[in-house]
Amino acid sequence: YCCDDLYFVRDDDFGVVPRKNFSATHVKVVNSVPIYKVTYTIDANGLRVPPPYDAPNVRQSVLFFGCSYTMGDGVEDQETVPYMTGLLTHGRYAIYNFGFHGYGPQQMLAALETGRVQRIVTLPPRYIIYQAIPYHMERVVGLMTWFPHAPLYRRTDGGRVIPYGHVDTVGDEGRYSRLERFWR
Repeated sequence: YCCDDLYFVRDDDFGVVPRKNFSATHVKVVNSVPIYKVTYTIDANGLRVPPPYDAPNVRQSVLFFGCSYTMGDGVEDQETVPYMTGLLTHGRYAIYNFGFHGYGPQQMLAALETGRVQRIVTLPPRYIIYQAIPYHMERVVGLMTWFPHAPLYRRTDGGRVIPYGHVDTVGDEGRYSRLERFWR
């Protein structure tokens, strides 16, 4: 069971975002055996808390995008890949973890297009890392039932990608045919 209903906030740009300035507890139990109990701490920007860095001397940042793996599903704040990257680089970069449960490439694109990244990131990025898993192919065309308001994009005849609505506003046939065309 992940968190409580206050943690997930419906959002027209991303489908859902975490509540800002919030801590949520995630408990995983299999066959009545506790597997883990962790806390996700979300900062004022709506991102998982970053590691400390040497603010007066840092001139660049590292941005992370992706799903629950990036966000750090099932691990404590200081155990996420973005947080560990900050520690392993000895605080030389400001770290921004834009990952969240169920996200895919469309949320990264939405974060860039809506100006969310520009509003939050205060130092120019040195690296931008997108962690992908095979399921992101299905997510990008809206084939996930747990995330009904996720954004959709479509490719134009000119090869550009433009907003196309949300999973809950596009019929199933349109989504499945897009996936089929993609695989062909």
